Amino acid sequence: MKRAVFFLLATLLTLSTITAVPVNAQKKVVAIDGTFRTLPDGKKMYRVKDMYTTGFDVLLTDLKSNLTVWGYEAREINGLTSDTLKGVDALILGKLYDPSMNFTQSEISAVVAWFKSGGKFLYIGSDSDFVEAYYEAKVGNFKQDQPNKVLEAIGSSLRIEFASVEDAVGFGAAGSPYRVFANTTSGGVNRDSWAGTITKDTSRVEFHGPTVLVGFKAGKYVPIDQVLDENTMWLYRTTDKGAIVHNTPTPTKVVTPGQRGVFILAAAQRVRVDGAYSKVIAAGESVIGDRSTMTTIERGVTLQGPKYVQNALAWGLTVEQVPVDFTVYLMIAVVVIVAVAGVLVILRKRKKK
Repeated sequence: MKRAVFFLLATLLTLSTITAVPVNAQKKVVAIDGTFRTLPDGKKMYRVKDMYTTGFDVLLTDLKSNLTVWGYEAREINGLTSDTLKGVDALILGKLYDPSMNFTQSEISAVVAWFKSGGKFLYIGSDSDFVEAYYEAKVGNFKQDQPNKVLEAIGSSLRIEFASVEDAVGFGAAGSPYRVFANTTSGGVNRDSWAGTITKDTSRVEFHGPTVLVGFKAGKYVPIDQVLDENTMWLYRTTDKGAIVHNTPTPTKVVTPGQRGVFILAAAQRVRVDGAYSKVIAAGESVIGDRSTMTTIERGVTLQGPKYVQNALAWGLTVEQVPVDFTVYLMIAVVVIVAVAGVLVILRKRKKK
């Protein structure tokens, strides 16, 4: 009887320690959203801003090259469908060029189905609300609205704010206030808990012309602090000299124009999918398109964007099981043991009679 009880408790305790299973990255597929449409003149218009514009395309080339070096298969896909996402383990979405290339509802549904199949990693990049010359200010909110639709659909509590953020040159910005970089010497890099596995060996990461992260809780936008927990952590942030700038008619949701202080530039979240997690990183700047987080030097400042992306993928593609609360199982086990013991006592009494 004692041996049975010991074996049962030992088994339960052993199972409770199994929370993460590293996955061999060699066969993992990292998809890059390269959705485009062909214009009447035969040229391609890409969803991601300046994805193949001369001067910026080198960053995309570097990303693909790095993915190969890191042991992944880089796959550029046109359209987000069940077919293009088949066999994909990680998906990178970049800043949007124009509202005519917004995500369709069917694309969002396809991403949700893919993400909720479990063990997936989604990187959602965004951009500031700066108004480009080629579109009107009234539609400038698409760069935040579209990634937010995806975040909402997958069940994340992270959101992109409808604003821009700047920082002090020399402290949290290189050359100009909008060339923001998270700086470890100013407390801008989170080393705590599992966030530290993503930010490891990075002391400065650029978020060029970014916006900031906020939260979403109980049906409304809230300060990001209200959604940070054991499954949701900030990764990079501005110095305390950060400043909110606002460029479009779309109202900000949480921060206010002119507000100063520390603001979150990127955050990561584990989203429960049955007994495991799928993972997402949302950022105020993108990994692909235009100037990106992949930048390694800006106005003389050395940056570790590629290392951050490498760490992010390693974290995102490590399958983690949802920790099981064994309290209930222990209680059931005790009840069963007591019941069995009671039956044995009764049987022994009957034998004596």
